[in-house]
Amino acid sequence: MRFTTIMFGLIIGQMTGQAKCFPIIKVVRVNYKMMKKQTTRVFASRLITIAEKEDEIVERCVSIVSDNAVNEILNLLKFYHLANDTSSSFLYIITYEFIWIVYQLQKKKNLLSIIKFDIRDEDSQMLFQQLIINIMLYITLKNVLINNVISVINNVHN
Repeated sequence: MRFTTIMFGLIIGQMTGQAKCFPIIKVVRVNYKMMKKQTTRVFASRLITIAEKEDEIVERCVSIVSDNAVNEILNLLKFYHLANDTSSSFLYIITYEFIWIVYQLQKKKNLLSIIKFDIRDEDSQMLFQQLIINIMLYITLKNVLINNVISVINNVHN
């Protein structure tokens, strides 16, 4: 690297007509080393942060990907007239929750293998209960509260 730096300095010095360009090269080399050291410190701290929060980052990515996948599935169902607006919200909730439960079973709990999966296991029971509670809660909130509030607002304005 030093040889290329010196050759670069000689070429620049010959082109500009300055014979004393070596102090400039030294300044560039020192600044390069300082920048490299500071960059290494910043990246090392960020890599440590990412390693500590790896599970949280993966969960957010799975959530985003499953949300997009569910939306694409619903758009295809609407395109082929297999779902309408009233059923699509239920399908969205159920599909999203099932994708999430498959992720929980496979990655976090590692319960989806044929040998280990047991419906009577405490972890799988808790995940299925969480799935049912989430689906029921979403459906209740969507149908009972939001639809009633919207209908009351529409009746007040009419």
